[in-house]
Amino acid sequence: MSLEAVIANLLNVASVKAITGDRISLAQRPADGGYPALVYNVEEVETMNHFSESGALRQGRVLVTALAVEPTAAVSLRQAVVNAMRHQRGTFAGHRVLDVLQDSSGGTERDNDAGIWMTTQDFVVTFYE
Repeated sequence: MSLEAVIANLLNVASVKAITGDRISLAQRPADGGYPALVYNVEEVETMNHFSESGALRQGRVLVTALAVEPTAAVSLRQAVVNAMRHQRGTFAGHRVLDVLQDSSGGTERDNDAGIWMTTQDFVVTFYE
C-alpha cells in the first residue's frame, strides 16, 4: 500500500484540490458522486534488483482517471494532475521518490450511464519502499 500513499500525497496539492475538493479516491469513484473528481489505481509494482540502506527499489505503474461533467473540465483536471506529479522527486508519505514519469494518456470518453466525461493518464513511479 505504500505506492497508494505516495500517490495520495502527490495529488494532495492546492492546484488539484482547487478543482476536485475532497473528491480524490483510490480504485472507485468518490462516494458523494460529485464532479469533477479523480480516481487512481495502482496497476502494478515491481521490485528492481537494487537494495540499499533506503530499502527495496520499486517501480510502479499508476493510472489516474479525471471525471467531470464537461469534456474540457476533464482534460483540464488531467493537466492539473500532470503538472502536480510529473518529475516529482523527494519524500512523500515517508517514501523516497526518485522520479515520476508521465506515460501514456487516454482520449476523452463519455460514460453515458453516469452522464460524465473521463480521461486517463498513466505514470511510472520509481521509489524506495
